[in-house]
Amino acid sequence: MEGCSKPFFVGGRYVGDTNMFMTECRRLALRAMTCVAAVVVAMTTPSVASAQDGAGACCITTPNGVSCVMLTQAGCAERGGVFRGAGVACSSTVCAPTPTPTGACCVASAAGIQCFMLTQAQCAERNGHYRGNGVQCSFTLCAPPPPPTGACCIQAAGAITCTVITEAQCAERNGQYRGNGTTCSSNICAPPPVTGACCVTTPNGTFCVQTTETQCAAQNGQYRGNGVPCSSVTCAPPTTGACCVRNASGAIVCVEVTRAQCESQNGSYRGDGVRCAVTTCPTPAPTGACCIASAAGIQCLQLTQAQCAERNGQYRGNGTPCSNTTCAPPPPATGACCMPNGVCVTATAAQCQQGGGHYRGDGTACSSLACPQPVGACCVRTDADGIACITVTEAACRERNGQWRGVGTPCSNTTCAPARGACCLPNGECVVLTADGCRERGGHYRGDNSACNVPCPPARGACCLQRDGRVICVIATRDACEKEGGRYRGNGTACTGTVCGSPTGACCLPNGTCVSMTQADCAQHRGHFRGPGTNCDAVRCEQPRGACCVRTAAGGVQCIMATEAACREHNGQWRGPNSTCGDNTCTPPAARGACCMPNGACVIVPAAECERAGGRYRGDGSACADTPCPQPTGACCVRSASGGVQCVTATQAACREHNGIWRGAGTGCDAKDVCTPPPPPARGACCVRAGDAVRCVITTREMCARANGVYRGDGTSCDTKGVCNN
Repeated sequence: MEGCSKPFFVGGRYVGDTNMFMTECRRLALRAMTCVAAVVVAMTTPSVASAQDGAGACCITTPNGVSCVMLTQAGCAERGGVFRGAGVACSSTVCAPTPTPTGACCVASAAGIQCFMLTQAQCAERNGHYRGNGVQCSFTLCAPPPPPTGACCIQAAGAITCTVITEAQCAERNGQYRGNGTTCSSNICAPPPVTGACCVTTPNGTFCVQTTETQCAAQNGQYRGNGVPCSSVTCAPPTTGACCVRNASGAIVCVEVTRAQCESQNGSYRGDGVRCAVTTCPTPAPTGACCIASAAGIQCLQLTQAQCAERNGQYRGNGTPCSNTTCAPPPPATGACCMPNGVCVTATAAQCQQGGGHYRGDGTACSSLACPQPVGACCVRTDADGIACITVTEAACRERNGQWRGVGTPCSNTTCAPARGACCLPNGECVVLTADGCRERGGHYRGDNSACNVPCPPARGACCLQRDGRVICVIATRDACEKEGGRYRGNGTACTGTVCGSPTGACCLPNGTCVSMTQADCAQHRGHFRGPGTNCDAVRCEQPRGACCVRTAAGGVQCIMATEAACREHNGQWRGPNSTCGDNTCTPPAARGACCMPNGACVIVPAAECERAGGRYRGDGSACADTPCPQPTGACCVRSASGGVQCVTATQAACREHNGIWRGAGTGCDAKDVCTPPPPPARGACCVRAGDAVRCVITTREMCARANGVYRGDGTSCDTKGVCNN
């Protein structure tokens, strides 16, 4: 009676469940085998009426296996079955599972490497190497690859001959093996290159090695010349002496460098072996601008600091020139200003008064005092989980985890009502909701108090398109999908699974990347399909190999074949997927050194790149910290004693010392309007809240913003009626 333990069909129609069928069998006095036969006939013989109703074979998985029943597509989907198509009849093979493919599997054993026809999973269980689905075993399939060969230079009878053999065969003939994959060319067995002394600096000191000029450059060494032997003095440090140079601030200082380095800095070399001392670079006492008060006013004289002190003057600094602005009065004093909204800003007394603030005195700092804070409405939660409105400062409101409504805001019935705004629903419709309400409906909240006057983006979903003989899935709007001739799967649908028909899965491409596509598309791209429904996040694809340049123990550079990750582990430089090792694959980079740019900046670049940028190269291996670059000069606008603006030529640092405005490197004072002062800033009405009232002051836009006020525009007046009403 086991065959009657399932629902059955007669003529493609559902007759009933197990109990009903058993009752029918007993009433007709049918035997158990007859009952089973009736079920099988009903399942394998479609009726004309069923085909006309759009019915077809439906494969349903049950605890006893997979059964085939005739259903419509919708009925098959309701029972979780796989619909084989309208009009397809149930048969013994229509629901049979697809057999697992087999292929050649190379398994290592004590007797050697053997080949078996297995599935990929069976091959993995035996730690074998799977050759691919459908690949047949042959005598050579699992044979080990032949040993690599390369060019071998053999000297015999006074001549050198080249032959391509293995490295072991080359060693047996006392030859020089040129590497795997090398071929016999016209220069492969040429005599060794010319060598010379190379001075290499290491953490343990400077050493001399006999090598080629190229190998010396690869080790960042200094090549002494072809044929130069290593001796006790070959790599001795160069002779240095005292050099008097002018630093960035204009003072003369003494440094111990070589003669060439001293000349490159426009210095005065005192001789080999001369050490820097106090008297090595004597300079006259520096002078600078000195401001002296007299009956005729404030005069500027060029004096030393001691001479300026004798005349009770104010010394402006070494090297400062006398100009119209050198002895100008200092700018007006500033101090802390408490604005009506409780914010503290640094301003002059006049600026503070214009903004309606309270000036705390010249030189006072906002960091050392606290301004009285204004109060406003604060919405806080009560113990009963309600919302109450209290009038406190912003800090007190924050301590209670409340929402502060602003300076001077009063508590009313609507002050603490939850904010509402525009919400874009998944179907593209815009409605006004609270933020929580929008989130519950799966929408995108546009912000508090936002309106639906801006259209929401149209709804998007999965779109199945036909491209190059295959079906692809993209996310698009319904209009865009139908315009391209695609099938739109509905708002919010995603490109997953079988949304467009054939199932997708992880596909490992030849470059080592993983993409999700159908098995057919994966085969077209010569990829390895990992199975329907597999995810790239859980799949590890075999990575391609390429040339990798790594340093050897002797300090040279060697090329090996490795994956990008393995190359990175060896601190090597990967040349890209499928790249090969050649003669020029690992050519060392050009030497680098300090380069003084035209703008006075110092960068570390090769000599050729420094010259292209118009810079001055300081030598291979030189550092910016040891090479001060001359600073460019430009126009500097400074205030004169009469309050005007004067232009002087100075470096940026010197201009900053005089509180001037530097116009840039290379700018000249002869340029038109280079120091023309800008017009005074525009002023207008500014509405500032002070407690429960709003006050109007005339100030600049900047000062209005500092006071958190509302600026009504340049030239507006506080006398205008209603200027601060809204």
